This record gives sequence, C-alpha cells and structure tokens, in this order.
Amino acid sequence: MDLTSDIFTSILSPLAAFLPPQKNNTTANHESTTPPNNSNNNNNHDHHPTKPLSSTPWQTSPLNPQSRPNTLSLPLSIVPKSPLANWQLDGVDPTGRRFFATPPFALHKPPLRIDIYLPPLEAYPASLRALANPAQALYACRGRVAVADLEVGRFLGGVLRDWSETKRGLEEDEEEEGGWWWALPFGSFISVDFQGDDGGGFGEVVCQVVPEYRVEQGMLGVEVLRGMWEKEEVRWEGVEAVDWERLRFRRQVHEVISLVGVEGQKEREVIFKSVLQEQRYMYNELKMLLSLEPHPNVISRPVGVVTKKARFGNRRGVCGFLLEWFPLGSLRERLVRDDYHETTSMGQKLRWARQVTDAFVHVNGHARAGFYPDLKPDNIVLREDADTGLLDAVLIDLEQRGGWFAWSPPEVAYVEYLEVLADDAGLPDGELKDEIVEQLRGYYGDAEWSPGVGGRRYCNTEGGFSSPWLTLLKQRKAGGEGKDLLEQAQVFMLGKLLWCIFEGQPFVRCGIDHEVLRDAEPAYESQRTRKARAFPEFKNTPDELRQLIRACTAGAPEWDTDQPRQPGVVLRGGKLYPAIIGADIGAATARDTLEAARRCWHCEVERARAFIRELLLFRGAPQEGGQEQTSQYPGVESTLDLVDQVRTRPLFSEVLAGLGRIVPTPNLKREVGR
Repeated sequence: MDLTSDIFTSILSPLAAFLPPQKNNTTANHESTTPPNNSNNNNNHDHHPTKPLSSTPWQTSPLNPQSRPNTLSLPLSIVPKSPLANWQLDGVDPTGRRFFATPPFALHKPPLRIDIYLPPLEAYPASLRALANPAQALYACRGRVAVADLEVGRFLGGVLRDWSETKRGLEEDEEEEGGWWWALPFGSFISVDFQGDDGGGFGEVVCQVVPEYRVEQGMLGVEVLRGMWEKEEVRWEGVEAVDWERLRFRRQVHEVISLVGVEGQKEREVIFKSVLQEQRYMYNELKMLLSLEPHPNVISRPVGVVTKKARFGNRRGVCGFLLEWFPLGSLRERLVRDDYHETTSMGQKLRWARQVTDAFVHVNGHARAGFYPDLKPDNIVLREDADTGLLDAVLIDLEQRGGWFAWSPPEVAYVEYLEVLADDAGLPDGELKDEIVEQLRGYYGDAEWSPGVGGRRYCNTEGGFSSPWLTLLKQRKAGGEGKDLLEQAQVFMLGKLLWCIFEGQPFVRCGIDHEVLRDAEPAYESQRTRKARAFPEFKNTPDELRQLIRACTAGAPEWDTDQPRQPGVVLRGGKLYPAIIGADIGAATARDTLEAARRCWHCEVERARAFIRELLLFRGAPQEGGQEQTSQYPGVESTLDLVDQVRTRPLFSEVLAGLGRIVPTPNLKREVGR
C-alpha cells in the first residue's frame, strides 16, 4: 500500500478499527487505495509527536493557496536535480510534510522557527510524485539518509531557491535582505502547493508566507510563571533570562530542538528547546527541570530561559529554554548501528541499564509530580565518561505528555485508545461513542468528564496533561493498594528499553504506531543476521535478564498465548504490507494492508474496553484480607488478568537489584565500548 496522509487514520489510529471491512481484490499493491470517506482523517492524538496543521477539508483550509490572496507562483518545468543550493534543509517531522529549512540570511541569526509545509502525498501531480518521491520523507530520513539528500529534499531545495530569487526581486528596496522574514511572528510558516492539471507536466508550485500569531500569543512571561509556581519547589537561582536576539542559529536537530550559539559566549553551542504546538508541555517541562535535584543521568537544569517580545502587543514571553548539547546523539542512533554491524559490550549495556533505572528512581523521588511517561531510545542521549571512555546514558524530555502506543504500558495505552475514539475528531456521535465516554467517566471517577476539556493553553498543574498518567499519579498520592501502580507502569517501559539495549534493537515493533514509519531500509533484513526482529523475541539477552524483562513487561499482549496480539503492518521498500509471518507480502494488495490494520485495531480496542470493564469491577469488589497481589519476579503467570498482572511487576529497587546480580562475560564478537 502506498503511503498517503490517510494512513494516520486508516493505519496508525484506533479509528482504523471502525473502517468497513476491506474485500480482497486483485488490485496491485502499487495502486493507491483510498479508505472509505471519514471526516477524521487528520486526527492524531496528543501522545503522537506531531499533529497535522489543520483538520479542515483541503478546499477550505488556510493552507490552500486558492483560499488566500497574494500568492507567489512560479512554473515547474523540471524537478530540480542539483543539491540544495541556498536554503539549509535540516530535517522533517514525523508527518513527512513539515520541513525544517532556513534561508542563508537567517543562519547565525536569532531562530524564528519558520517551517515549510508541503502538501499531502496524494496532492502531488502523478508525474512529480514519481520523480520527487515525497513518501521518503516519512521514513528514509529516520535512518541514515539526510533529508537534503532525498529526491524530495532536492525538489524542495530548488523550489525554495527559485522562490527566494522571486522574493528578492520584489523587495529590492529593503534595507535588510529577508526583511519579509524578520517581520514574521515567531512560529509562522511557509506553505507550498501545486496548481494546474498534470497533463504530463507539473503545473505551477505556489509558495505562501503565512503569519502565525498563536505561538507568541500563548507565550507567558517569566514573572507570570514565577507567580504560578510560587508555592512549589521551583528554584530559579542561576537561570539567566536570555533575550532571543542573542541566539545564533546553527541547525534544526529535531522539530523542537535547535542548535544555537549565544552572543557573548564564544565557541559554546547549546540546545534551544521551543515547542510551537502544545506549548503547555514546554512550560511543564521547564517547571520539572527547575524543581528536580541534579542527577548525573538526568538532563541538567536549563542554562537559560529565552524570552522574546511578541510582534502583537509587545508582551515579552518565554519562547523556550537552553539546555546542554549532547553531540554523541541518542541511544536509538547507537542501537541502529548495533542492529547493523556493531556489538556493544555487555559491560556497557549493563551500565546503560543501571543508569536509566537509577534516573527513574531519581525522577520518581520528586515528591509532588515525579514520573516519566515517554521512555524510548530517542529520549536517552549519550555522553562520554572522561575517565573510563565508556558512554553514560542521560534521560531527556521531561514534558510528561505520554508516549507512543508501542511503548506505553497496556493499562495506559488502552485508555489512550478510548480517548482517541471519544475525542471530537474521533468516532461520529452515536451509541458506541456514548458508551466509551461513559466508560472513561467511570475510569476517571468524574461523571462530568468530556473529551477535550481544559484547552491547549498552559495552566499550572502537577504531572502534566495526560489524563491516564495523572490518574495513576492521583492513586500514588492517595496511598493504599494503588500507590505502586504509577511506578509499575513506568517499569513496563523500562522492561522494553532493557530488551532494546540487550538485543541491540532501536525499535520494539509492537502493534501499530509511528514506529512503523521509522523502521527498516530496503536492505535491512539482508544486513542483520542472527538478531531478534521484534519484542519479545530473544536471541542475545542472557537468561537471567530475560526473566527480568518478562517480569517488567507483565501484561504485555505479546505474552498472551491464549489470545495473542494480532499482527499489524510492516514497511518494506516505502510501502506498507500486512505483517503476516511466512507469507509472501509482495503479493498483498492495498486492501489487504487496510484489512490487516483494521483487524489489529479491532482486537486492540476490544482489549481496551474489556480492560476498563475489568478495572471498574475490580474497584467495586471488596478486597479480601491477605489477597493483594505481590511481585512474582522473576516470573509471572500469563493466565492472570491484566489488572492482576500489572501488580506483579517489580519496583525500580527490584530491577536495580536484578541488574546488580548480572556479571558481564566477554563477548567473542567484535565489541565496542563506546
């Protein structure tokens, strides 16, 4: 099945469970099959890294140039083949549409965070799509290929280069080159679209500058934040307020991470973290970083809080903060190397495992709202120990917004599924949606709960804004039999990370979520031998660690032998196929792929609803003295219901003790300590 924008609903969302069943036909897999009409095609839940820019139909979208005056257009007679000329192209977000590109006159200047949006894949003229191959932006750049080296990167580079010349010609009288750029509010964007029939050609490309004021309007001043956090243990000592104009942009490392220098601090590069969508998570992370005590395996306190004067109203607000830069990259990048050709020493792996576990102990020791819900190899960066030459693991990203489905413990992921379905952009109004809303009201213990309540702007809260995780935090604060559930939910994620570390895998490949789009290059399987493919397969992990990982991940659907998790979909050569072991996936049609996703999500949603029913019954049932479940580490019984299995998971102290009993043995393969 070809990649299109529809996959975010028809493949990667629980909404896929409610698409009508697909009938098999002989449609070749290279033919694009559009799923049945669904008004929610652009839905993307909060725990996903990025949301689509708009959920309105394209005909009325503000991104549609036909909806706006004063567009600038230029003909496209050929797809540019030269490397990116003027603009610096650093990356693309997980939707494959939002590109991070900077004109030459904006390099080494304050970062305005102006991104470029390309149209949905299906909006490209067929001939242009064949040459530019925009689908690669969804997956290839997540591997070892820079987005600027892809066909779509070269295409965008040529478009921006030619459009810049057009802009320069129209604005020759300006005193400063790029005056139009510097007049824009922080977080504005440029949209690119196509006009005219294909007819074997490409028509016209239309570039439009779109001023966006929402980001600056949502910024809060330092004094406002101080007032909000006055009664909490937030320490501002030593944190400098840095004027945005002092920053000097180098490159965009990630959708929220810019590498910058600071005027007056020569030869020092730092990270400027600025969140353009859902700024409330950025402010929550800032509060966490200013509250936590230092720990060698947790990202340090900010070295500065960046403030900027808004274009509208002249209010000065916090647009981001400055953090230490880790040039060695993330654990995921290291595990990608392991997965292909390197073997990290057992001693180094144990070092990472112990350090991350200790970091969890530290974060959870924060009395008010300490927990970490987004563990995955991307959120661990590496730093070399100057004395030993070994690599230390450092936990980053304390936004507390929740994680990807593949990494979330089932007791959290199942609630997230139902929230997606109950959302305004989820299922259509009707009996099923009403039933799910009532289930969630029972789970949250709030008869007035409704999806979307609370808005997107920042308001001070403890523990962030993920309702399933906040429910577990509430239970920890209340004490009693539910006091360990928050810790045991995090231990589940830790178990999956341990599997990745000791199997040398960057992904867990469980169920269906955005990990599907970050997976293999075409030659992947031929370059990796004798290695586990997906959790919970074991090939390299010592037996005693296998027992620990299984105990940590008790309740994972993959352990259920009676009702095993349905296979999902896989990415091969830029196309999605049903993940049917032993089958000839090359013969699968697009309808086969949609049907596989529908079946998988149907099973997941049924598990979710059954879990909520079970949990509500468990809460209402009287607890017999002495019958409370205790940890059964190193093993668990797969016949236990999920509510019971969660309670068998070890605590962090038990995980640390288990890791401490492991003695590394020499590896006969080529080992890499760093």
